Amino acid sequence: MAIAAIYNTHILTTNGFEKLPFRAQTETKQKIRLYHLKDPTSEKIEKAKQAILQECQEKERTYLGDLETFAQRVSETPYLVKEGKNLRMASYEEYSQIQEKYSRQVSGYTPDNSPIDLERCLSDLELATQQGDIRTLITIHYQIGKCFLSLKDDSNALRHYNLSIKKAEQLGDVESQAKAHCAIGNIYVSQKEYDLALKQYFICLEKAEVLKDEKAQGGIYYNIGNVYLLKEDLDSSLAFYQEQLRIAKQLGDQKAQKIAHYCIGNVSKSLEDYQEVRNHFLSILEIADKEEDQEILLEVHFTLGSLYDSMEDYPEALKSYKTCFEYALQARDEEMVKSVCRALGDIYQDLLHHREALESYQMYFEAAFRLNDRLAMGEACCRLGRVYALLNQPHEAKSCYEHASTIGQDLNHEMLIKKAQIQAILLAFNNSAAKGIAL
Repeated sequence: MAIAAIYNTHILTTNGFEKLPFRAQTETKQKIRLYHLKDPTSEKIEKAKQAILQECQEKERTYLGDLETFAQRVSETPYLVKEGKNLRMASYEEYSQIQEKYSRQVSGYTPDNSPIDLERCLSDLELATQQGDIRTLITIHYQIGKCFLSLKDDSNALRHYNLSIKKAEQLGDVESQAKAHCAIGNIYVSQKEYDLALKQYFICLEKAEVLKDEKAQGGIYYNIGNVYLLKEDLDSSLAFYQEQLRIAKQLGDQKAQKIAHYCIGNVSKSLEDYQEVRNHFLSILEIADKEEDQEILLEVHFTLGSLYDSMEDYPEALKSYKTCFEYALQARDEEMVKSVCRALGDIYQDLLHHREALESYQMYFEAAFRLNDRLAMGEACCRLGRVYALLNQPHEAKSCYEHASTIGQDLNHEMLIKKAQIQAILLAFNNSAAKGIAL
């Protein structure tokens, strides 16, 4: 078996960042992606820093931060936000706010996001209180809660959201109750108070069911699935993502279906249920827009290739990887070209198709060279050396091992040096043995 597990091999995810199951767009159609640098060690921090530099160099992105203080600040801001061509590190609170905004859009509870004037709202609150205008009080308390939330004053935000709920209960305004419970749940998520968040989301779900608002129910199922994922309760997370998918199908909402399939596929991957990964990622391919969803198509085809490879279904693995390769060329995604060529070479090598393996590894080396990824260049040289040896071309094999060893020494990478030296010794031994037999 060439590859024993499923990996996302983009620059960030191969250097310590974990890609989170989140996809959204700004009002100007800029894609937003989220990553997490979990349990950062000094080695992981350095790799992450280099990955950000490589993203900026190779993909013409801009890092909105100071890499000189990256190591000192990463414990406070372990999340990476990719928004269009910009990269920035974010705190857990900022990450949660992004999740909250997206969740509100999915759920159908999308409040007015225009700037809120706290002083004006407090003045309106005083007037509405004097007039006993409960309908206005519901809205104002909610708006003041939003304002305090933007000021990172969770205590006052919670107080006003709860006041909004009490006023809404007086009028039997179920939708306003649901919106406020959802907002409170989002705050508790940002505070890592997951059980309290779940309590609010389940209340919100009950309100959505009373309203028979299926779109809102689907969004709340998504929220609950995310919380269970944060609690590392994968079975519960999976169950609620499946409910989100069920409703998205009922509504014919393809965007929500893609999100649900993506989340279910990733949780199934963690549960090592590869058949479910396959089913849901294939479903994404059926409904994905080849123009708008190019990034997700790349990831899905690569993941399917890795999956088929782990199942030793090499014909399907080759088919998926080759499709991924074509998309990577169209997208000019050199990182993915590098990863796919390495994977193709490994499969061809397992199948003893040495010429095809040689061609794939050469493209792997070339992509690594274009990316200035010297470690990958060294790994490619080791792989090329093995193929040349099997093709009975010892001089070319020896040259590859020597080049790999030189790269390893330049990088002070002991594992690469040892790998190249051991393979060179085996090559010399096999050549001596072959000459002895010939004599």
